Amino acid sequence: MRKEIAIFISLLAITLGVSPIFAISPDVIYVNEGESIQSAINNVAVGGKVIVNPGTYYESIDIQKSGLKLVSSGGRDSTTIIGNPTSQVIKINSNLGTVTVDGFTIVLSDSVSNPNGIAQGYASATGTTSIIQNNRIKVTNNLRNGIQVSGANSKVIGNIVEGGPLTVDWASCGIMVVNFAGYPDADNILVKDNNLLGGMDYGIAVIQWYDGGKTSNVTIDGNIIEKTVYGGISLGGNVENTKILNNIIKNNEVGIITDQDFYYGRGGGNPKGTSINYNEFCGNVVDIEVYGDNIEGKLDAKYNYWCSNTGPQKEKLKGDIDTFPFEKRNSIPIYSILKILKKNQEKS
Repeated sequence: MRKEIAIFISLLAITLGVSPIFAISPDVIYVNEGESIQSAINNVAVGGKVIVNPGTYYESIDIQKSGLKLVSSGGRDSTTIIGNPTSQVIKINSNLGTVTVDGFTIVLSDSVSNPNGIAQGYASATGTTSIIQNNRIKVTNNLRNGIQVSGANSKVIGNIVEGGPLTVDWASCGIMVVNFAGYPDADNILVKDNNLLGGMDYGIAVIQWYDGGKTSNVTIDGNIIEKTVYGGISLGGNVENTKILNNIIKNNEVGIITDQDFYYGRGGGNPKGTSINYNEFCGNVVDIEVYGDNIEGKLDAKYNYWCSNTGPQKEKLKGDIDTFPFEKRNSIPIYSILKILKKNQEKS
């Protein structure tokens, strides 16, 4: 009966010269455990929001909806996506405007040799800005990239990324910002307040591959990067004006590597305009290494704290690096100072 009525109304509208009424995609769709996140994405309106309620979801997701906001209602501690045996658990495509992924635990497949968590590949740089925030990437076996972005104005904020190996020849990475020659520049990207827990080859990588592109104006601010196998932060290729600020970089083989030697023969140039300021370096075998000889002037690494009020240790710096002036800190921890002040106030 309903089907007959719908057909009749449409025919009547055509007869009377009135536009028929079609179903409109909803602006917001809620997903409950046992339902499909992908189905909700496919059916939500352009620029709409898919809100995922707490639970565990067994699927990989292909985002092709412009302006999508994919968010969890309960946050990453209660909302888990376990990926299928595919190379990306969440794939972000090109020409989507601004896409947001917020508040999930992403579990990589243990049967994929090069798994990515949330990935905007360099081929998807055109027309897409990725906002990746408040997620956790869990590694069950191998890791390629926990989070990868390539689109201009993208942001990677407040995520937690676990580590793992990739292959003998290729390195795993927690967060990668990348440009590939022939695609739009990866420009004005923020990587902020993330926690790289270690175990990956590189914590944060800002790179560019082959001649004809650029990764520029990347800010790496307020992250904790620890226990990586080769380097906490790695810069390579035609990378310009990277600002590395306010990070805690500890217990890595090398804290920061800036590769001035065309990035293993695959970079389209060398990093320039890099500034490394107001960071804390502690427990690294090497704090900063400038790899190769093709560099313009000294690397700016002033105002950092080198885990000692005596400043950086010479053996932990490799290359032409300007570290003066450096930061000193109170020998008494701030909480102890506050405790003393409180006692003095009580006595008064």
